[in-house]
Parts: sequence; structure tokens; C-alpha cells
Amino acid sequence: MVNPPEKVALILGKDREENNFIESSLRNFGFFPLKATTIREGEEHFIQYSPDILIVESSLNNPFYPLIKKVKYHKPNCKILLIATNDHFMSTYDNLNIYYDDYIKKPFNKYELISRIKILLSLIDRNEYLKYKDICLNVTQGIIKVGEIGICLTAKENKICQILLNSEKEVSLVKLSHSLGSTPSATRMCINRLRNKFEENTGMKIIKSRYGVGYYISI
Repeated sequence: MVNPPEKVALILGKDREENNFIESSLRNFGFFPLKATTIREGEEHFIQYSPDILIVESSLNNPFYPLIKKVKYHKPNCKILLIATNDHFMSTYDNLNIYYDDYIKKPFNKYELISRIKILLSLIDRNEYLKYKDICLNVTQGIIKVGEIGICLTAKENKICQILLNSEKEVSLVKLSHSLGSTPSATRMCINRLRNKFEENTGMKIIKSRYGVGYYISI
């Protein structure tokens, strides 16, 4: 058996474009990703690499369910993350007694995906912190501190801060809207409220924008 130094993630699904996106995201964050579009290919990867987590495309006729059961039997601590279309779809999974540890709904970005995987694999504390200079965001509690000043965030404000803190460059309004599952106008209003909240509490303009490019955090 090959034992790579990274955590091994096995991606099971027929959607090659989605598989490639997940593979690229995992590789960029230090995971060892494998892809399988058939159950035989998945079994071969499982035997050779003994993955730490399975990331499984969800569909009612998904051919990988027997493999999920086999993996959980032979390696009970292997985590199962399902890629779901919506919450109603997941209730159907529950009724079919299909085992999974967690699920993530489409559309999702790479930061949401990696955060969910890290939590499942206990690679981070559930009170995960994101830091930039004097800014510290407690992702789980939804509290951001600027120096010694703590500010409570709504769920959408929390997500906006996560995306901006995780990005090395400006994030476009379209990308933020996609991540929030919202319209550009509603996202812009949320950003403006968040900007005002920062300014009222700290006296600083922390969320900035570059015209025609996007938003970023800077102090």
C-alpha cells in the first residue's frame, strides 16, 4: 500500500468538470486527491491508497453507494462528504439510509469545501480562526476582532469576511454573490452594511474596493 504524506481524498462522481474543480482545490491546500468515475476505479484507489475521506457526487442512481458501504465496513473512520443539490434531496438520502458524515450544497466555493473537509478530518478546531494583521475572525462563532474590538457578524457577513480573508487578491461582486447564493444588488447592500458596521465600531474603512475589479480587506 502507498502511504502519501498528505491526507488522501477520493472523489467519486460522473461529473468530470466538478471532479476537476474539487481535485484542483484539494491539491492547492495540500491534500492528495484521487478521482474515480467508475466503482471499479474507486475500489482500486481505496485498496491502494486507503483514503481518509470520500467526496461523493449525489444522485439517486449513484453507482458508488455499494462502495461507500464497503469503505465504511473496512475503514470505519473514513469520512463521507456528499455533494448535494439541496436540503430536500438530502432528506431522500436519509430515508434510503445512505451513510454520510456531512454534506455540502451546490454551488460552493473551494474555501467552503476545504473548511468542511478539515473539520471532518479534525485538522482544525471547530472554532477556526482566520487572521490578517490585527484582524482575527472566529469562523464558527461569527465574531471578528479588530485589535481589541469584537464585532458580531450575521451569517452572510461572516461568509463575506471568510472569502475576503482567504483571498490573496480582490474578489468580484459576481463571485461574492455566487458564494452567498444571492443577487449582486443584495450582496452589495450586505457589504455596505458590513462596511458601516466596521466603521462605526473601529473608525476605520476595512472593506475596500477597486473599481471594476472587486473587494478586499485592508487596514
